[in-house]
Amino acid sequence: MFENTDPKAKERITNAYTNYPEKEAVLGIGRDATFHIPSVWYAEAYSRFEKTWMYRFDYKTAAMRISKLGATHGLEIPFAFQTFDSAFGKRIVSYGSRSAALKVSHRMQGHWVNFAKYGNPNPPEGEIWPKYDETNHYTMIFDKKDYIEKDPDGMIRLAWEGVGIYK
Repeated sequence: MFENTDPKAKERITNAYTNYPEKEAVLGIGRDATFHIPSVWYAEAYSRFEKTWMYRFDYKTAAMRISKLGATHGLEIPFAFQTFDSAFGKRIVSYGSRSAALKVSHRMQGHWVNFAKYGNPNPPEGEIWPKYDETNHYTMIFDKKDYIEKDPDGMIRLAWEGVGIYK
């Protein structure tokens, strides 16, 4: 991945992952290069022209914790569409976590419905999810309890700045 990258960029990125070259850090670099960093770059660019909101799905069911997969890419789909009766949905809510998963799902769906109705994920009564922009990087973290984080993984985001791995 770093073959055509400035050596200083490689060093800056690998230094941002505290346990590099351990497997977890290497997987994190691959995950961020594929999913996280391009999403951040897109949201930054889009926020210059339109209202933009960013989220990260961190909620892990008991099954996901046991399997040590954590909140993987695409895991929010069964929560967004509440498809816990599908084969995959049943697996992720096994071990008694269906009730908690439904709570996360309801909160998430509320934001999606608000966005569809109002063009904004916030309820009409007031803002709880600030817009994303290049200065603050406000991000909704969906988890057991949802919260807003300003620039989550900011050090990692900064380490990737200027890296043209997709050229």
